[in-house]
Amino acid sequence: CLRSISVSEIQTAWGGWDGLHRWAPVGDNYVFPDHVENLVLKRGPMPLLIGNCKDEQLLRYMDQLQQDPHFLNEWTRQSTAQHFSSLFELKFYNNSALVRQQGLDAYVNSLPYADQDHVSWVLDSIQLDSEMIFIGPTYREAMNFRHVGSPVYLYSFDYLAPGAMPLLNASFRGVPHTWELQYLFGFPGTSEGGWQVTSDDIATMNNFGLYWANFVNYGNPTPASSATIWPQLGTNGEYMIIGPAPRPATNFHPKAATFWACTVPTTEGYRPAWCP
Repeated sequence: CLRSISVSEIQTAWGGWDGLHRWAPVGDNYVFPDHVENLVLKRGPMPLLIGNCKDEQLLRYMDQLQQDPHFLNEWTRQSTAQHFSSLFELKFYNNSALVRQQGLDAYVNSLPYADQDHVSWVLDSIQLDSEMIFIGPTYREAMNFRHVGSPVYLYSFDYLAPGAMPLLNASFRGVPHTWELQYLFGFPGTSEGGWQVTSDDIATMNNFGLYWANFVNYGNPTPASSATIWPQLGTNGEYMIIGPAPRPATNFHPKAATFWACTVPTTEGYRPAWCP
């Protein structure tokens, strides 16, 4: 039992504590006996509703962007590359050095921005972090479910109320991690200091809650009376954009769907069967 072992003993056995850098799923031949792409083939069909906020990792940057006048000017091509190279999530990969180089080539080295274009480099870093940590894995799992015959309903929550986060520069007014929860559970206008709730907030809350409840009850988020149909995920990246007036779309976050869902797993040696 770990309760009988001291912290120092655990640290010694662990090899030194370095925050989250050593946390990752482990193929333990019990809970994770194989790669996800192999395990998914053994899973029977079941309905899935899954999605992301559009700019997940804005959460990591928005306080400094609102409060630190020097933060923005620190972002250049070099600092963006250094930031990405330091992410602990890279340590999850067996071929982490190669994945890091592929990520740098895809998200940093190939971009035309000048070092003085600090806004573009921050936006690029938010996109890179969001797609690596959240959006790419979400699409990969959604397609894994679809591959075994599951009906999959994918969403991107793209709505930010005009009154939310008033100190955030217009260039960075995205939708951060967990933002959709206040709409799903019926308390919009309570995040990040709150704001005056509008009719668009209420419409977003009612739409999202109705979709979610219908999925729980029937395995399909679209109510029978709805004129707007939430499409099942297919080969064209079908999904629903969530906001005051939800609308179906295709080509879900194409860079994430290609790079993090197919290219990187291929580098790791377990290319999903559904990748083109």
